[in-house]
Amino acid sequence: MTLMKHKPSVILLLIVFFVIAQFVGLLLIDHAATPAPLSNNQTRVVTFAETAAGPRPQLTGMGTIIYLLVGIAVATALLLGLIKLKFGGKLWKLWYFLAVVTALTIAFGVFLPKLVALLIAILFALFKIIKYNFFVHNFSELFMYAGLAVLLAPLLTVFWAIILLLAISLYDAYAVWKSKHMIKLAQFTTKQDLFAGLIVKYTDRTVKKSHNKKNKKSEHQSNKKIKTQSRQAILGGGDIVFPLLFLGTILIHLLQIGFSKTQALALSSIVLVVITGSLTLLFVKGKKEKYYPAMPFLTIGCLAGYILLEAILRVL
Repeated sequence: MTLMKHKPSVILLLIVFFVIAQFVGLLLIDHAATPAPLSNNQTRVVTFAETAAGPRPQLTGMGTIIYLLVGIAVATALLLGLIKLKFGGKLWKLWYFLAVVTALTIAFGVFLPKLVALLIAILFALFKIIKYNFFVHNFSELFMYAGLAVLLAPLLTVFWAIILLLAISLYDAYAVWKSKHMIKLAQFTTKQDLFAGLIVKYTDRTVKKSHNKKNKKSEHQSNKKIKTQSRQAILGGGDIVFPLLFLGTILIHLLQIGFSKTQALALSSIVLVVITGSLTLLFVKGKKEKYYPAMPFLTIGCLAGYILLEAILRVL
């Protein structure tokens, strides 16, 4: 979910952050993957070691999708209940802290010893919950979703990732346009300065002109009034992690059919370009001060990018 509409510089910043988050995730998945030698039928098994936060769930395909959807439903219902009972702030802070530590530990653990990864993750999580800082918040968000992708992408195939995208898109549209509970959650978490996603706070200055009669000849004098307003541009964590999961399954598939790590990363980036285009279009066309479910638009970008990739692979 995202809130429209913002200054071009702010939109560009969010888009750049989105691309970096996707690419960081792809790099970590690529680094964590261990492709076996090619078999006689030119395919190979790609394995992943246990994460720094522990083993992955023993799930595949539909089991993974059910696991994720049930988890989202339970977490959403629990948080909405806490908000209604008026004591969700402290519990959300604890919940947020644990989630940040887990995701960052997995991400940093791809290239650092487990204990070092855990300590750095705890440090970032503490800074995030004590006080909002633009750099700390958004830098850690870039790695959080990469960590989730390292955990979950190996449990899916491209086919099941597409099914997940479609399911999440339907849920996102319903939660923003129909029930509107996603908006309520976003407003609560941003008020707590603990929003799960990218956030850019800025001051919007608008110039208004007022015309006053100067004399009986109806001459007008134009006076400029500058109005300042604190605003924030957001892009939800789900809008980052679900496209990244899809890209991760594509990268793993490319490794499985014989491409090198460098080649798989480059080809996956083609899909990322198309996804970024769909997000950019949403930001440009969206109406000011209106919430939009980003996942339906991102899913279209994912599918269009995958079709383009398949066309390229047929030529190679």
